[in-house]
Amino acid sequence: MAVEIEKSAREILGKLPVDHPDREFIDGLFRATKGYNTRAGLNSEESCGKVNLKTERTRQAQRLIQLGFHRELGLSKKEYLASLSKFGPQPEAFKGRFDIPILVETRIPIERQCKLTGIKYLLEGVDFQDWPKDLQGYRTPDKPYFAWMQDGSKNLNETVQNVRETFKEDERGATIFDAIGLYLAHPEILKHHFINLPGTSVGSGYAPCLSLWYGGLWLHDCWVDGAGPSFGSASCGR
Repeated sequence: MAVEIEKSAREILGKLPVDHPDREFIDGLFRATKGYNTRAGLNSEESCGKVNLKTERTRQAQRLIQLGFHRELGLSKKEYLASLSKFGPQPEAFKGRFDIPILVETRIPIERQCKLTGIKYLLEGVDFQDWPKDLQGYRTPDKPYFAWMQDGSKNLNETVQNVRETFKEDERGATIFDAIGLYLAHPEILKHHFINLPGTSVGSGYAPCLSLWYGGLWLHDCWVDGAGPSFGSASCGR
């Protein structure tokens, strides 16, 4: 039954205009029935193999619009939707490694994105930047993009420092901006594990972390040489 409801919700979402009043209800129905394996993170087949990328982009874009991201930029809903990146096909080398497509918004400061999203921002007054030792010099773009990600479940109980040292050539650490996109697309991930963000540096020995504590959602920092079974570093394909 859940599979049938999810299929119907996908089809309806793909046909409704972005500003249709029924989208929020259908989107909620879709999210309520979407499969998630709480023992191993997102199932790769469910997250990309059976997902229509156009529909998934619309679903994620609608969530940003519901939170008022378009108003922050002075855009109408349709203008904002048109300004977001399109999803491209998943590279063959990413399959089984980076299976989660996400929209990432970078035009709005991260502190403001947290406010809109309901995340408690605990990096006030600290210096953070893209990880300066990235081997290919990655820098966060100043315009929206899409990325293929893994949610950190493969790196549970690994330190951020160790994960950074084992990145493949086609891999980069997820940043605080990627984290917002991942959370909005799949908030259920945090019920399984918390997400370290090795693509961003905080001070000299910290990295950001998105976690769920005492009923609150927090973006804070943690030691790069700390590890735990409930924490995993997310990363993106290049």
